[in-house]
Amino acid sequence: MKKLADFLDIAKEVTGSDYKTAQRLNLTRSAISFARKNGSMDSDNAVELAKIINVNPGNIIAACNIAKHPENVEIWGKWVATFCLTTSGLLFSIQSVTAKAASVVCILC
Repeated sequence: MKKLADFLDIAKEVTGSDYKTAQRLNLTRSAISFARKNGSMDSDNAVELAKIINVNPGNIIAACNIAKHPENVEIWGKWVATFCLTTSGLLFSIQSVTAKAASVVCILC
């Protein structure tokens, strides 16, 4: 699993710098450094970070929890794997339905 620092590195690539990432999260640059060092941040900030880098917030929250409680790595690993499989199945279903709907001709048009 990725660590919070990995997610912050991705955000740095997206925004251009840790300073700009901090601005988008309404944090100071030192708060980003502290998060990198300790591997943890507030869940609200984790959700906002997830929006910036377009990942599931659960992955970032899991990374933060594991940094505080390494014994939870197996639990989170199973949850993330299950969630990813469920989400990809749901996404595939939505794409299939959307493709079928796109091939239907509206009789009113």
